Amino acid sequence: FVIDKNVKFQDIIGYLIAHLKVQAENQLEGSIDSVVMGRPVHFNDHDSAKDHEAEELLKTIAQNQGFKNVEFQFEPIAAALAYEQKSVTKETLALVADIGGGTSDFSVIKLGSNNFDRKQDILANAGIHIGGTDFDRKISVKEVMPFFGANSEIKDMSGKSLKVPKAFFSDMATWHRINSLYCDEVKESIAGYIKNAPNSASLGRFQTLIEYEFGHLLNTRIEQQKQILSSKTQSVLDLGFIEKGLTLPLLQEKSNEAILEEITKLSNITNEILMQAGVAASDIDVIFFTGGSTKIPILREYIFNNIPKAEVVEGDAFGSVGYGLAVDAEKRFR
Repeated sequence: FVIDKNVKFQDIIGYLIAHLKVQAENQLEGSIDSVVMGRPVHFNDHDSAKDHEAEELLKTIAQNQGFKNVEFQFEPIAAALAYEQKSVTKETLALVADIGGGTSDFSVIKLGSNNFDRKQDILANAGIHIGGTDFDRKISVKEVMPFFGANSEIKDMSGKSLKVPKAFFSDMATWHRINSLYCDEVKESIAGYIKNAPNSASLGRFQTLIEYEFGHLLNTRIEQQKQILSSKTQSVLDLGFIEKGLTLPLLQEKSNEAILEEITKLSNITNEILMQAGVAASDIDVIFFTGGSTKIPILREYIFNNIPKAEVVEGDAFGSVGYGLAVDAEKRFR
């Protein structure tokens, strides 16, 4: 729902594309009918048909907004082109790690070439649906939700101890599932658990989250603390919207433990893409990091440990892909 109206997801994307097109045309004082759009390496990790379907849908949406020529480029390749445009003066073999909010994409590419057709320079691409929102969810489930009653025990009619269902807390930590908790059935269930819980204070906080629909606010604050923990060993989660003065300390060490499984998967992807490219770790000259999630120290550490001799280069965490797409579009459509 958008302002109490049921709007299709593709229409929301269309509104955004239309807005960007109008803004660009106003700035350039002319019409724009060609575009290069960034895309993850995989829209769907396991189904190539669905992956193709997603790209075609995005192409149709762009065409419906007035673009006649719609091309696509993998986001890590776009980031590499941005780096090449600004910094590369000699032939360089780069591993690009583009780790954003929802997906993580990797490419091995030769940079410093004057070739217009760069297909021969792209040695390998790989991607997986793990990103910042997954880190937020894991930190929430493991470090925050216990403060709201996760793992709480209740007594049934016979006096036997039972756990409050984990699904409530998993949904509260999952952005698109939060609204499913704001219903009478869940509210009644939580109220019942509170009556039968030896320590009801934590479940009472969870009840407040649901009653006042504070779930997305909580998740936003957890994301903010994750960002703080990228540069500090500890932070404080402000829960004053639940109860005046209420806070929860968070530790970088514990947050790292919470996301370690996802970090390990991403680390494994870097090994796989080297094999796919047919190069050794020692052949890589540069690791180019872009995307907001590359600010997480443990993530960078795990990737760098796989390629310890490479130079680490920081891209614009949020602008490299966009800049690279503009570079690509200039070459394609000039």
